[in-house]
Amino acid sequence: MARRHQQELIIGLLLFCVIIDAVQSQELKNGTACKEEFLQLVCDSESEVLVIHQAVFDGQDTDGCGFFMPINISSLLPAVSSAAPDLSQKNLTEQEEEDEGFGRRRLFSVQSTVNRRCSGFNNCTVQLENDEPQAKQWGDGKLQVLYNCIPAKSAKYSCNAIIEIVNPEMSSSPNNLMVSDEASDKTAEIVTSKPKWYPGPKQVHGWGYLHNMGYPEYYRGSDKGEAVDCRWTIRANHGRRVRLTLLDLSIRSVVQGEHECQDVLTVMEHSRLLLNKCGDVEEPLVIEASADEINITLSVKSKFQSKRGLMAYFTAMGCPTPRIPKQGYLVGGSNSSRAEFLCSVDHVFPDTGIRSRNLTCLSQEAYRWNEDLPDCIDIKHFNNKSSSVHHIIRDQKVSKNSTEPEAGELTNYSLTYDLIVPTSIIAGLIFGNLLVLAGVIHCRRRNSRKLGSQKVENGTGGEECVPLQETPGPSDVPQNRVGTPV
Repeated sequence: MARRHQQELIIGLLLFCVIIDAVQSQELKNGTACKEEFLQLVCDSESEVLVIHQAVFDGQDTDGCGFFMPINISSLLPAVSSAAPDLSQKNLTEQEEEDEGFGRRRLFSVQSTVNRRCSGFNNCTVQLENDEPQAKQWGDGKLQVLYNCIPAKSAKYSCNAIIEIVNPEMSSSPNNLMVSDEASDKTAEIVTSKPKWYPGPKQVHGWGYLHNMGYPEYYRGSDKGEAVDCRWTIRANHGRRVRLTLLDLSIRSVVQGEHECQDVLTVMEHSRLLLNKCGDVEEPLVIEASADEINITLSVKSKFQSKRGLMAYFTAMGCPTPRIPKQGYLVGGSNSSRAEFLCSVDHVFPDTGIRSRNLTCLSQEAYRWNEDLPDCIDIKHFNNKSSSVHHIIRDQKVSKNSTEPEAGELTNYSLTYDLIVPTSIIAGLIFGNLLVLAGVIHCRRRNSRKLGSQKVENGTGGEECVPLQETPGPSDVPQNRVGTPV
């Protein structure tokens, strides 16, 4: 067994020489050591401080552990991409068992222990066997720490500060425990889009950190014993959700004889209480709001406490509300992951020739929509007529949340003014013409009958139409009769 461990150490040293030039600097770094070893975490710059995102003891990973080593080989290796599972949503304060085919996995959260030694400092050394009293009962295993180095000044926000999360970037977020090899090599420095002297809200790109004044050495209240409230407001773009992760909380807890917390941390979403806590947290606590704004308040009644205070990480989830195109509208409202749009009647999208369009939020690409919507145009202006006819016939049905009809479907308005009124006018004209024609035919028939009867009485026939006369004409007077002159 000892010989096999020696071979693994030799192979590890050889691999160190091979990969040292190939590993890139990542935002989230990984440190690993057996519980009897010393794990040293160091930031590259003296102006940076450590932020611990996760610290667990894995009793399943025992390779190279079980005997005391003078040095920690893993600490000599540069920070590499972590393939550790996301354990932030699990309760690790007690032993967790998972079926993995080869046995049970023993995981214990040691977040509070590592925070006490490392969080907020430029460098630290951890020996889990000595720093965690219960570690001796856990058996062999390894300490796994995921951490970040940020500029010390980037997380300092004064009380009553308003922080706006804007323009999420595609760089790997510290919230993701599995860091990609293609992640950006940017540091955790908060990038502001406005100068420091700007009196408005502080703007950050994508994510950021905050902590109380004095962290990690102390926090304090008023010398008069009055409650002092330090508030932070975090906002995101409309339609997105704010996500807060308490990486470290160490404030005064309820002591004997007290009925409530004297120092307390509260998180509010408008009027809804999301968190009300004092004391310490043993593992990262994730709070995801359903709105685009939360308020964090650290209320302190103590004059001075030699506890660390608060260290938190915040980001925004989901995509913001997309732009509504001209001559179009949003169907049934949108959420942070999907949106459906329709063009008005007789309008289509110019690139597809159809009325409907669905957008999908790409969470893997810094939370952006999969495309930008063009404005709707009149269907008469759609150039590709053959394609437009084909698409209009196959136009999708409108969502149940919308009462707007499909393209080509007649509404009450169009049915009245486009069909009933013109049809009524045409029918009225035809009916009027028929009445006039019937009257003319009737008059002609009546005149024909009178003329025929007159010719029968006179014994003459002819084809000319002679007008009827009520008084006898000259042809009715006998020729041999001499008239008496008047």
